[in-house]
Amino acid sequence: VNAQHYETDNYRSNNRSEQDAVSGELRFGGRDEFIAFNVGGDTQKARLPGARSEAQLASAPQEAATPNDYMNTRSQILALRGEKRFGELTVAMDLGHRQKNVRFFSDFGFGFSSRQDTEVEINSVSPRLLWASRLGGLQNRLTVGLDWSDWSYANRTLSAFGNRDEVGRQRNRAVYLRDELALAPGTRISIGARREHVEQEQQEHLTPIPGTTVGQDLSAHELALQQDLGGGLSAYGRVGTSFRVGNIDDNRCYFLPCNPLLKPQRSRDRELGLQWRGKGSSFRASFFEMDLEDEIHYN
Repeated sequence: VNAQHYETDNYRSNNRSEQDAVSGELRFGGRDEFIAFNVGGDTQKARLPGARSEAQLASAPQEAATPNDYMNTRSQILALRGEKRFGELTVAMDLGHRQKNVRFFSDFGFGFSSRQDTEVEINSVSPRLLWASRLGGLQNRLTVGLDWSDWSYANRTLSAFGNRDEVGRQRNRAVYLRDELALAPGTRISIGARREHVEQEQQEHLTPIPGTTVGQDLSAHELALQQDLGGGLSAYGRVGTSFRVGNIDDNRCYFLPCNPLLKPQRSRDRELGLQWRGKGSSFRASFFEMDLEDEIHYN
């Protein structure tokens, strides 16, 4: 069990900060076979003094530009983990719950202010099988697993410039596998693949997004080869595909007309490189190429 309390007035006015945190683990078993329950939580209260111009820093560096602004956060984490070995086969499971609440207040002066309350909640389940064996005399390690997660978000803002009542949700269901095979001493090849179903919802009553619910199936894979060259030096190459789904910040809309939810970003990757590891130091140089389709970027 670990607990911590921290507080400081800091240098500037309206810059006080307080934080309390606690975490702990209850564990049964050893290194390879165990069951563990983890819990954690923290709260933070932070006053926000705002930005200062160069002239203000020279004349009154300690004063606050925003004497009434603050942000309070509260989060908690619960997790249950376990592993059980049956000869060459290991069964593992992770269960998790995370929740975070944030209140942000900003005073613009002249009677104009904004108070924003956000809440994020995530539940996840990740079972997997690990099989370590020899295939044709070659060392092999296979991992097969499932990823399930349910994520929700709520943002309620009371502002002199317009209120917002925004909610979002995302559900992920994925199956994946990864195999690592030692072809010879110092030569390793790995193959991985992932298939995922993603459902997204996002709504805001003042700036509604058309087509607020989207479901899609996405795939990713990777093939990599690594060769030790001796003296801590190795060469590697990899090809693969990946994807990224737009999050609630990527899809947020403040002004009508609003676009539908973004398409997933898809990538085709190729990479060649050299890496070296020594005592307390490492070095890597690589050449890579990425072809992006429907790139999600900040404009």
